[in-house]
Amino acid sequence: MEDITIQQLWQLLQPSKIFDSRGRFERCCRDWSAMDAGKRARVFKIIETKRHNGEYVHPNPCFALNDALQEDEIRQAKIVRPEPTNYNGRAFPNEPTAIALYKGKWGTYTLADIKAFGLKTRD
Repeated sequence: MEDITIQQLWQLLQPSKIFDSRGRFERCCRDWSAMDAGKRARVFKIIETKRHNGEYVHPNPCFALNDALQEDEIRQAKIVRPEPTNYNGRAFPNEPTAIALYKGKWGTYTLADIKAFGLKTRD
């Protein structure tokens, strides 16, 4: 996935002469550069989809960017994150396991889950 540039965002926002100022561009640059590539892609897609569907996008690019950021945060909060599988009392998988701490309780987890979820082990 190619990282989306601030110039691509600015072109998508198409600010009118009233809102197309150096100050607004620099503020958007700061906000844009503070995001990782994944967040930039999601925010860009939110704005792009709204434009494509004829939905309202604030004419002030700073506000439009902020609105999309807030929408992305709401969407991300609704995503159910997977949890590691605790194999205590279950048949062990056909892969290496270790004892690790998750949410304040020790359990038996696969080494892949321990690495993926950054679990603390007893060693």
